[in-house]
Amino acid sequence: MSHDILEIEPSLSQEFEPLFYDVQDAWADNDQHRLAELMTPTFFEKRKQLLDRWQTAGKKACHEGMVIINLRQERNVKTAPRVVVTAQGRQYFSYPDRSQRFNQEQYEQTYFHRFTEVWELNRDDAGQLRVTQIKTSD
Repeated sequence: MSHDILEIEPSLSQEFEPLFYDVQDAWADNDQHRLAELMTPTFFEKRKQLLDRWQTAGKKACHEGMVIINLRQERNVKTAPRVVVTAQGRQYFSYPDRSQRFNQEQYEQTYFHRFTEVWELNRDDAGQLRVTQIKTSD
């Protein structure tokens, strides 16, 4: 991650927040059609492979209580912003083929945690932000 981090421009923040929540919801719902709309084709294909592997392994990504804590941005070209998002929530796997008790235990053993990611974005031909990469911050 770049050390040249700035306050996020208000217009970028307003545009990014719904994108963040849309991606989180589509990810948790394994809504690959929606993810394909929110991500660039190359990044979507990488994420699709991961979701497909999880589905084959009999597990589903779950998110609960996702909330943005702080947004900043890296200094770079405005048409390809990099947003540094600090968020928190509960992330865990459920296993549809396993018992309700097993899944309840998975849920109970997972705590809310705070994380920081760098979302690399670009604009499609219609000017909408699309995710090109998500990296875990150091």
